[in-house]
Amino acid sequence: MPQVAVLLPTSVKVSRDMRRGILQYVRRHGPWGLHIIEGRQGEQKLIRMNEWGCTGIIGRLHTQELVEAAARAKVPQVLVDPEERRLPKGHPIHRHSVVRSDTAAVGRLAAAYFLERHFIHYAYVGEVQGFMWSVRRGEAFARAVREAGFACRIYGALETAEQEDAGLERPRLCAWLNALPKPVALLAAMDNRGRQVMDA
Repeated sequence: MPQVAVLLPTSVKVSRDMRRGILQYVRRHGPWGLHIIEGRQGEQKLIRMNEWGCTGIIGRLHTQELVEAAARAKVPQVLVDPEERRLPKGHPIHRHSVVRSDTAAVGRLAAAYFLERHFIHYAYVGEVQGFMWSVRRGEAFARAVREAGFACRIYGALETAEQEDAGLERPRLCAWLNALPKPVALLAAMDNRGRQVMDA
């Protein structure tokens, strides 16, 4: 029976939806043994995948530790939105299948939504770590807004200390948001970033 490591955090809706799809597939075509890593604090890690008997991996390799563990496992893998800076060209992980979100399309769709509602002012707040998917989403959003004849303000990159502590970043985020002309159509890169914007 296949033993598959599923590395999808439960804190992100799209990952929960993917996991639900995997479970539906297993019900129809299984059985599979699954080891689900949710990304919770205190959760037991799965670093020695071969010792567990892992025969496949599906998911996000969101830490360098997971990238290295997956490379050592030498099993078939389906990687979800791998981060380029963790997987340079020539890395052994590059030979595996990849599923990528069309993050630029998300940015364009958000811009179209706001443009249809006749907003004049636009802004984008990216993900705190500056991941490429977030940068691409913001670029696509801003480009679509500019092509419609409007400006788009983009919240600047965070310092390392701000990336690690929301309390340090909050005064700058609040000041930036307060300075925006209102009403503003603001796209946040992801749900938890949107909550931070709403709470600021």
